[in-house]
Amino acid sequence: MGKIYLLAIISFLNGTSEYVIAGILDRIADSNQISVSSAGQLITVFSIAFGAGTPFLIALTARLERKKLLVYALSLFSIINVLITFLSSYELLMSARILSALCAGVIQVTLLTLAAVLAAPGKQGNAIATVVMGNSTALVIGVPIGRVIASHYEWHVIFAGLGIIGLVLALLTFVWIPQTVAEEPVPLREQLHFFVQPRIAAYLLITFLWLGSYSIVFTYISPYFLDVFHKSDQAVTAALFLFGIASAFGSKLGGISTDKWGTFWTLVGDGTTCDRTAAVPIDGSRRICLLYPPHPLGVSGMVLRYTDSITNDHVGTSCCKYRFKSA
Repeated sequence: MGKIYLLAIISFLNGTSEYVIAGILDRIADSNQISVSSAGQLITVFSIAFGAGTPFLIALTARLERKKLLVYALSLFSIINVLITFLSSYELLMSARILSALCAGVIQVTLLTLAAVLAAPGKQGNAIATVVMGNSTALVIGVPIGRVIASHYEWHVIFAGLGIIGLVLALLTFVWIPQTVAEEPVPLREQLHFFVQPRIAAYLLITFLWLGSYSIVFTYISPYFLDVFHKSDQAVTAALFLFGIASAFGSKLGGISTDKWGTFWTLVGDGTTCDRTAAVPIDGSRRICLLYPPHPLGVSGMVLRYTDSITNDHVGTSCCKYRFKSA
């Protein structure tokens, strides 16, 4: 199980690198003398590169041994994060985030694959859930800590730390994780064929809609608290922490609800919660309202994330169908 926890820690690092930008958006905007919306594009390009580039990179590296692929991707990911520390140009920062996203996508898919391979028989689901929870924990711990660091030092220090820790984790992966052998990679054309199936397309549309709405709130929550409510850095950090707690709680609640009532009623009930939350007025004249809606949305979003991962399970296993064995 120790190897699974190592994979979960790497997943946490991966998630922190992805999400931490949202917590320090105003700092990045100030240091680069750009608008907050322009700084937000760093998250946009990361998401696009992550989503569009990962399937192609996974297909291209299908025959590469998974441990070796993880070490390579994690090392490159870490080096890029260290280099971000020294970038002063917005354009170069944008390019670095694109490269980082491509590495992050490969890392996350490889982590889930290795978790299934290294888990004891019958424990694959728990192992995968542990790795996913590592990524979700970045919202609870990684983003608030990033905000605290940015409040006391330059925001670049965050990425230097992520890079150094990543290199250490790459070394531990090289030493501790056993080799695996990949067989029968699914051609990219066959993977793309799944997207035209109505049921799978519907699942993916649900994922796109909830994750899109969730990300919009989370991306700009820091500047919103600062500019609209004129809150302190401590208040923003507390809000990010509560948002993360709600997300972690939602993941657990989604599992309990799915086991008890099934996927359909969990999605229906939580979708209703999201709708009611969105209807709550959030503006400068309703100062109390903003303190609460993001957190129920965090709960709802992560419930959807958990249940949607279950309904999409056959999609993922079909699109990334490999048979692995320990070498």
